[in-house]
Amino acid sequence: MSAGCRGRGTLRAGVLVASQVVVSTEQPRSFELEGTPSGLDSVAKRFELRGMPVSYGSSAVVFENGSAAKLVGYTGSLKVEGQLSADRTLLEASRIRFN
Repeated sequence: MSAGCRGRGTLRAGVLVASQVVVSTEQPRSFELEGTPSGLDSVAKRFELRGMPVSYGSSAVVFENGSAAKLVGYTGSLKVEGQLSADRTLLEASRIRFN
């Protein structure tokens, strides 16, 4: 059995300052990030959100209030849900919502 945690807070100088942390005995299966995307690579189907690389290359990605094409030049906020890649370096999106 492995432990996991979920936190809420704000990013300050690249450090998450938690206002809430919940610890569980099960590994979380999905993650959520919110923020403004940067570094879009529409060929590789990747961008960064709060410093985390995000892949939207799966054909199963669900877009809400937009599409992959809307990411080009988008300066608003996104909410991304997905799972970490096997090497834990990339969030593989399953849902992207344009706010």
